[in-house]
Amino acid sequence: YLLAPLRGMLSLLILLAGLSSALYFLKDEEAGVFAWLPLKKRRSYFYSYQFVAMSYVSLAVILSLATQGMLTQIGIELLGMAVYILMCAIFCNILTRLCKTTKNLGVLLPVIMLLSFVFCPIFFDIQIKPINYLLPSFYYLNVMYNAKYFLWMGVYCVIGIIIEFIFIVTKRSKVLK
Repeated sequence: YLLAPLRGMLSLLILLAGLSSALYFLKDEEAGVFAWLPLKKRRSYFYSYQFVAMSYVSLAVILSLATQGMLTQIGIELLGMAVYILMCAIFCNILTRLCKTTKNLGVLLPVIMLLSFVFCPIFFDIQIKPINYLLPSFYYLNVMYNAKYFLWMGVYCVIGIIIEFIFIVTKRSKVLK
C-alpha cells in the first residue's frame, strides 16, 4: 500500500525531465545556439534533447520499480515506457510551440505538474475526462493495469503528430506570405 504511489511519482519525474529539457531547448534557441542550423532541422534537435533526458530518467524509473518489486511484465513495462516517452515528447513539443518562450513555459510547468499530480491516478483518482485525456501520465499509469490504454496511447500519439503537422503547415504558410 505504501509503495502504490511510487509508479505515479516516478512517471511525473519523466514528464518533468521532458518539460525541463524543453526549457533548456528554448533557452538555447533564444541564445542563438541553433542560429547556424536551417529552421527545418532545429526541431530534430528538440527531440534529441527530449529523448536523451527522458531516456536516462526512464532507465532510473525501471530500475527503481525493479528494486521495489513493482514490475508487472517486463515487455509491457518497456513498451509502455517507450510509448510514454514518445507521448511526453509530443506533449512537450506542442507546449513549446504554444508557449514560444522560456518564461511562458516556465510559468506553465508547475501548473502542468500539479494537474498531473491531481488528475492522474497517483494518490487520488479524480475523473475530469478532458483534463485526464490531455495528460500523458494518465495513460501510462492506466496501461499497466488495462492493456486497452495502449490503443489510447497510440491515438494520443497520432493526434499529437497531426497537431505537429498543422503547426508546421501553418508556420510555412505564414513564411510564404
